[in-house]
Amino acid sequence: MQPVKMVIPGKYWDSFIYKRRLYLFGMEGDIRTIAWDEFVSEWQVPEESRIAFVCAYLRSDYLYSSEVQDLLRDSEVQPVIRRKFEHLSRMELHASEAMLRRFQKGHQQNPIPFPHADIEIYTDQLFVGSAHGLYQTTCNKKNKYPVSTKPKKKWDGPVLSMSASYGALALAAGREGLFEHQISFGYRFGSNEETQQISDMTCRDCSWAFYNIFASSD
Repeated sequence: MQPVKMVIPGKYWDSFIYKRRLYLFGMEGDIRTIAWDEFVSEWQVPEESRIAFVCAYLRSDYLYSSEVQDLLRDSEVQPVIRRKFEHLSRMELHASEAMLRRFQKGHQQNPIPFPHADIEIYTDQLFVGSAHGLYQTTCNKKNKYPVSTKPKKKWDGPVLSMSASYGALALAAGREGLFEHQISFGYRFGSNEETQQISDMTCRDCSWAFYNIFASSD
């Protein structure tokens, strides 16, 4: 089966969906936010593909939650679901600039050094990693702009990849190794921030697996 694809006009370096907002990081160094639920709901798709469309772009939990796994394993249900996704994958889903403008919630110049290697949004905070270090800025719906214009540099080491969980950031720093950066958000995660090395082996990618960090390299 071919992948399901939605095409959004423009030239972008990166994108991220967080709390029903689509963050688009433009190639010209700007950040644009789109009301994702409303944007997706605007699409008119055939009724036979509607549930596949909703699962693909709004409610993936319909397919991956433990409560529905027995249903999806049913030999008669599986072909029906697959057929709906196959039909959706053949559709050309091209958004228009008018749709983007209609549901745009914010637009600003990127206040953090660009381009970046990886981004993460966690507890309303945008973390950006690059060869220049780790930066943090506020990111929520109450701001006039998509993100705060006063970012803070949290670490000087290079960041190729990052992953947030349990009040910490796992940081892949290439030849520098693997690091863990504690996030300070007042009473929730404590008041101290520190970055400690977890491994001195080359690390180019990382992610959390429950309470453990899974890291890899070339």
